[in-house]
Amino acid sequence: MIGPTATVNERKPGNEMPLEKIVIFVDIPDPDNLSMIMYLLSYYRKHAHFEKIAIVLTPRILDLRVPRYGKHFKKLLGVVNDVKELIMPITKKEQLDHFKDVPQELRKWFYVDEDYDEASVREDTAYCYRSVSIMRIVRALTEQGYTPNEYDLYWDEKSLKVGKVGDPAMRHAFHVHDFKYGFNEEEMRRYENITGAAEEPSIKLHDNLQELCKNYTCRVHDELKERLGVRTAWELIKSFDDLIEDGKKGLNPNSRFFIGGPFTEAARYIRSNENIDGGCPVEVTAMAGTMTADRNIFKNQFNIHADVESAERVLRFLQDRQIPTKIVPTEAIKGVLEISTDEYCEAFKKSRYLCRLIRQYDEDKGATGKWYNFDGITAMTVDHDDLFEWIPVNVRSENEMDEETVRLGNTDPRVVFEHSNPGEGSSLKMAQLKEVTEEKKGRILKYMASCIVEDDGEK
Repeated sequence: MIGPTATVNERKPGNEMPLEKIVIFVDIPDPDNLSMIMYLLSYYRKHAHFEKIAIVLTPRILDLRVPRYGKHFKKLLGVVNDVKELIMPITKKEQLDHFKDVPQELRKWFYVDEDYDEASVREDTAYCYRSVSIMRIVRALTEQGYTPNEYDLYWDEKSLKVGKVGDPAMRHAFHVHDFKYGFNEEEMRRYENITGAAEEPSIKLHDNLQELCKNYTCRVHDELKERLGVRTAWELIKSFDDLIEDGKKGLNPNSRFFIGGPFTEAARYIRSNENIDGGCPVEVTAMAGTMTADRNIFKNQFNIHADVESAERVLRFLQDRQIPTKIVPTEAIKGVLEISTDEYCEAFKKSRYLCRLIRQYDEDKGATGKWYNFDGITAMTVDHDDLFEWIPVNVRSENEMDEETVRLGNTDPRVVFEHSNPGEGSSLKMAQLKEVTEEKKGRILKYMASCIVEDDGEK
């Protein structure tokens, strides 16, 4: 069931915001990306912000031929030296030599992870994954009463062809199957039947999953088309080039960036507009990085890891131009702000749809009972930055490589954040959260719940 349509905001005297362009950059898989979008839409709606909010989706590549590790993960963990060998993508055949001692019956799990140059991956990513993801996000926003009058969705095809986004950021078999998160009960039963016995890449697996995704897309598309009163729901997605051109024309004044994914599109926007008056952001908030380097799987925090070159370019630009920037690192949330899946779902209880996505994600991550809402809490700093202490930092990179790092194929530099020296006046501020009282945790859950404005009636 889809909730009622929200009416267009009415301007309240004394509550207007100055003309500014809000741009949200998120990747797609995790529900915390959706939490960031919802929180910011809610915040700017309350403050009578009349400019459409731009939501830029960073794609990931998908290979539907490849089954997930699933129940086999623990068994595979016992035949490798390090969990990273099951996570870091295998990009060259030479890397397979390292797994020659793996028992024969398990060797089928070790193969080269294809990138966007592979025709099947291009089809799965550019059409299937794009369609499924957009339908899920629009459906979630529509459930909460948000209409296309309040936001535009952008997708950058070039992100997949240039730089790192077209390469697998992790092994296909390790990645969550986020394309299923909007499935209804019947579609989930079909998904389980299709994937239950799969243990190696196959065309049959690919074809069955692709058909299921197409059926889901058609079902939700027809619901949304009728619900939103549009000729086709595909009208809602725009080319990222359009947003860049608007910036060049001065149509994105006082832009504020919120980054909850890789920096790929933000880097291209800045590179295209940095020499244009008013073409660059006046403020940035990002979930990125780490100072402790003790809570991430990868050498860099994931939003940096996915496209290190773009992340470093953006962060250095913000530092050099002295653009006010708030950065929420991994350790400001993970290991300190421990909130269970059940606690979040209680806070979001009016959005049964969002709760279902969160629980499906937790299940794919091993049913830990925990959910780190990195991007949602980062968005919350738009009006509650007092939750954290903010430490001035500088950013640099280092290229030290050890043998293990090179063998795993991760030769990217490490992006390092460090305290700035007194008097430097760095514009980059990094969040710290040393302890969380029950009172503060309660406040956070209350703030997060405030962005759920409709009871969606989802069963």
